[in-house]
Amino acid sequence: VGYKKDKDYKTIIDQDFIPHEGPKDPVEYVKSIHKDHPEIFKSGKVYFVPSATRQSSHEEMANLNIWKDLGTWVLILNGKHKEFRSPVGEIEKIDFTKKIGENPIELRDLLLDWRKRNPTAGLVIVGKLVIERGITFLTKDDMGNSFNFDYIFISRYFIKNINDLIQILGRGQGKTKYVQQFTVITQQSVWDRVKNYISDCEKIIDGQPELFDDDMDKYKYLLDQA
Repeated sequence: VGYKKDKDYKTIIDQDFIPHEGPKDPVEYVKSIHKDHPEIFKSGKVYFVPSATRQSSHEEMANLNIWKDLGTWVLILNGKHKEFRSPVGEIEKIDFTKKIGENPIELRDLLLDWRKRNPTAGLVIVGKLVIERGITFLTKDDMGNSFNFDYIFISRYFIKNINDLIQILGRGQGKTKYVQQFTVITQQSVWDRVKNYISDCEKIIDGQPELFDDDMDKYKYLLDQA
């Protein structure tokens, strides 16, 4: 996760936060948010909603009637499927092995292209392992076109591994010019754990220690990758 002191960098804890207690299962958690806060679910919004590790959880999340009722597109990213799914059942597959000229395909470019072609459409992004590491979602081009989240939903399912949780939430941060304001919805305890983890690690990094233990070393790696 990026350095909070860097004014040109926006971390996840710079975003808006709504506490919501609910089930541990990611799919059931989204259902509980919809029940208690139906006003959050609107056509045209972008929802980043990681699921459990198993692919069946990704499909269950993608196929919620919540999204169907909104006419929302789905972007599913896992070992079996990497594709956009339109509200009318059309599928646009993603092949990350292809290149544009000499450069490999970047998801952020595909998302920007999708947004240009669907300027008022909503999108829900689902998956787990594929979306938690090394993929950039938020972007903006020189013409002012951009792709950003409106909401991230994170249940307490993800707190079992703090490093993976930090990686997932890291998809919603980056340079300020690329990252607009959005809202994170999670349990208060999860949010507090993330804030404390980032704060503690930044204090350690500020001290410029000569040696890093395992957690410190992983955090330094995250900083270097930001």
